[in-house]
Amino acid sequence: MMKRNSEGYADPTVYQAMLNIDQKERNKKMAILKGDIYYIEKYPTTGSEQQAARPAIVVSNNKCNEVSPVIEVVYLTSAPKHDLPTHVTIRSTGRTSIALCEQITSVSIDRLGNYIATVADDEMMNLEVALMVSLALSAPKAKTITKEVIKEDPAAAKELADLKDELACLKAELKAALNAKKSAEAFADELRDQCEKASIVDSGYKQKYLLLLEMYKEALVQNAV
Repeated sequence: MMKRNSEGYADPTVYQAMLNIDQKERNKKMAILKGDIYYIEKYPTTGSEQQAARPAIVVSNNKCNEVSPVIEVVYLTSAPKHDLPTHVTIRSTGRTSIALCEQITSVSIDRLGNYIATVADDEMMNLEVALMVSLALSAPKAKTITKEVIKEDPAAAKELADLKDELACLKAELKAALNAKKSAEAFADELRDQCEKASIVDSGYKQKYLLLLEMYKEALVQNAV
């Protein structure tokens, strides 16, 4: 499809330029997620840097991908490579490729071309391990909680045992005293009932009998306590 420039002449570059603009606008609106594979447009490189104009996997975190105009990627290659711990085999594109995790590259989202695919979960796990190897990172070690060993003091242990025995004796004595007090009160109540029922004519003798009864009751209670 041929487009014309501002002067009305047919210009084959106009259509491609419009496609590029449309693609950049789509990139600004779409959600770029970790693990997505995009075609990266070509840009100048030097030395052993991987040439662009090839697919790459997004490895930056989703929060960064949401707000930053720059993302981190690792490029894919189909060329034979040495088996290194930073190389991960990727088959999600439909063509077996190698992710070069030793070359993490920052690219502008304006250089993102067409979306190709998203890596599988197991491939993402392998990528994360390879990235950790490349950056010499290690998984955080779990904290070990050491229990403090408290040595028992023999003297303190004996004192504690003696206190427990003394407490047990006091409980037994208190229980016996309470039982004795209840028995004394019950006996006194029984005597009082018998006195009330008895036909004692002499009131003076009755008063003495009651007084003797109360004294006996007090004596029993005191002995119990």
